[in-house]
Amino acid sequence: MDRTSHDFGPKSVALEIATFYSDLYMRRAFLSSILPFKPDAILFLGDYFDGGNIKDNTTSFTWSFVDGLSTGGRTNPRVLLTHIPLYRPDWTPCGPHRSSEIINQRISRSAYDQRILYQNYVTKESAEHILDSIQPVLVLSGHDHEQCTVNHETKHGTVKEHTLGTVSWQQGNFYPSFMLLSVGNFTHANGSSQEPVILTQLCFLPTQLFIYI
Repeated sequence: MDRTSHDFGPKSVALEIATFYSDLYMRRAFLSSILPFKPDAILFLGDYFDGGNIKDNTTSFTWSFVDGLSTGGRTNPRVLLTHIPLYRPDWTPCGPHRSSEIINQRISRSAYDQRILYQNYVTKESAEHILDSIQPVLVLSGHDHEQCTVNHETKHGTVKEHTLGTVSWQQGNFYPSFMLLSVGNFTHANGSSQEPVILTQLCFLPTQLFIYI
């Protein structure tokens, strides 16, 4: 959290207080709720470019990476991790875990060259290309700060996407959360073969406001 998160002055007391309790909450959540599961890896779906500049060749490099995955050999199921959620029609239901209003697509473009400056979701055409090329069995996304679960219909079958809520209580979500992802092999009863299994579990953290009020 920094001065870009809220309309606080850069050196105001309000910003200092909010930053202190936000950092304290996330530290306690990380040490008390996440680390006890002894995860093999911890993945953050936050915006690493937030407040920074993106080089002109980033887009072309991204598509080259996607197209390279589509031509490579696929021996194991793929899980797609993306900060920006994939396209869904406006007012698509998000499931029972969402506590705030659904956010629809909003795209802001540069007045100079119409380059996209901001968008809530990947565009429909790009989302279809990504799903058809990578063929993931699961999509995990962020950006929205709120939980949302949707299904994408592709030519390879139905793909579930979980948009994960924020782990911080200072980003418009009173019910922070994280998700456990388990990947393993399932052996049939007759022992004939093994199939990879991917499981998810949404975990909610305590509501910060109720701790002190």
